[in-house]
Amino acid sequence: MPRRSLREQLEHDCARAQPVSGQSLAGLDLSGADLKAATLESVDLSGANLRGADLREAVLSGCKLSGARLDEARLTHSVWHDCVASEACFGGADLREAQVFNSDLTGADFRDSQLRNVNFVRGKLGGANFSRTRSECLSILDSDTAGIDLSGALLLRCLIMDADFTRASLLGTHLRAAVWMRVKLCG
Repeated sequence: MPRRSLREQLEHDCARAQPVSGQSLAGLDLSGADLKAATLESVDLSGANLRGADLREAVLSGCKLSGARLDEARLTHSVWHDCVASEACFGGADLREAQVFNSDLTGADFRDSQLRNVNFVRGKLGGANFSRTRSECLSILDSDTAGIDLSGALLLRCLIMDADFTRASLLGTHLRAAVWMRVKLCG
């Protein structure tokens, strides 16, 4: 029997609901991979190409995704905990119902992504680009937001609490029924 590639083994393990732990998949081409309902623990996906990958209902804990390409990825109902995805690209990704806790998304690019009912809690969103996003029921709670870019974004029924927006780019941001509590807007 031929040996499986890393990608094939990963998809095989995920299809069988087997947790994947401690693997280095940095820089791997996983574009379009079927990782639905995957459990990824301390997996290094830094610089990996996950464009169009299916990560619906996936649980990522302690994973490294710095510089990863997640453009057009399906991330609905995914849960992220203690992950580092700085400078990752989520352009056009579907993150509806995603839950992101204690994760570093510094400089991540969310342009044109779907962010309905997404919760970012106690994370790092400094310099993250949310321009041109349509966000409904988005929550950003107790997070580092220094330099966040929300220019041209539409925020419907969003909750932003305990955030520093002194260096934020808000040009053309549309707020409708949004609640901002303890948000610092000027120095």
